[in-house]
Amino acid sequence: MTTGAAIRRRAVTVAAAGVAATTVAVVAVAVGALAAGCSGGSDGGDVADVGALEPVAGGGGTQLRDVVNLAGVDPRDLDLAPGAGQAVAVGAGPDGAVWLLVGGVSRSGTGIGPLALEVAGDRVSPAPTVEDAAPGAGVAVAGDGTVVLADGDQRELVRYRDGEVARVRPAGVAEVSLVAVGPDGTAYVADRSGGRVVAVAPDDGVATVVDGAYASALSVGPDGTVHYVDQDTGAVRSVAPGGEPRTVSGQGSAEPADGEPARGSSLNGTALAAADDGLYVLSANEVWRIDGDGVLHLEVRRGEDAALTALAAAGDRVYVFDEASGTLSLIGGR
Repeated sequence: MTTGAAIRRRAVTVAAAGVAATTVAVVAVAVGALAAGCSGGSDGGDVADVGALEPVAGGGGTQLRDVVNLAGVDPRDLDLAPGAGQAVAVGAGPDGAVWLLVGGVSRSGTGIGPLALEVAGDRVSPAPTVEDAAPGAGVAVAGDGTVVLADGDQRELVRYRDGEVARVRPAGVAEVSLVAVGPDGTAYVADRSGGRVVAVAPDDGVATVVDGAYASALSVGPDGTVHYVDQDTGAVRSVAPGGEPRTVSGQGSAEPADGEPARGSSLNGTALAAADDGLYVLSANEVWRIDGDGVLHLEVRRGEDAALTALAAAGDRVYVFDEASGTLSLIGGR
């Protein structure tokens, strides 16, 4: 990903395979009620919008309960606004792949979902046989196009590719509440009941990455660094491969500001997305980027009419979901 005007705005297309190993897709969903207490976020009122957002999906009137007739429907015509029990998780994948895991609906129209949707430019299609994953738990896309979903109800990971579904219950994991995927295809799971973040290898081997971590958001960078938000404090922490957890932001007293260090700031997070040009942190209705030098950059700000709740990233593309309007957008230049 790039910052500011350097972020390239791209049309969204989908391909199932053929990407570099560094392409990573992650989902970061706001969990719990941290948004109300986050520092650095806009508190509403008359604030100037910052950053261009290019709608990719949502904002229309086509009900998801009518999924049997989605053929020919433009993703931007979908109604993704909050409904009874509806929650949206976002995963971004290779060559513009975007996946939405929407709770509160189902392919059968019974309203007990969730439903996994693949967005491909001006086309949207429901993924077969994955609707029984737990709503809102998380979705991520690996570099080879494999879609990984977190089924919290069954404490399982669901891997989906080319119509084939495989389920695995990670050994010793008490809760599968969030999921992110690293550059080598390893899935990372927030086991909040067990107070840790674990890695689940493609061969299903399990290893603890961080112990004593109650994560409310999770993302993995192109270099394999695991980023998470501390559930109790909202602080953003990172663990490089083979390293120890370190605080990135959220335990300082300084108001977050463009060009200032993140480490000494009070910036807390409710969602994360690691991209090529840094770590994107959602705090209330603001999206900040922390670059490789630990410096803050404000990429998006919206006023009280918005409700930004989720981020996803792959390469230099970053997406943000606005729950108020039910719109998924690609972050563009500012």
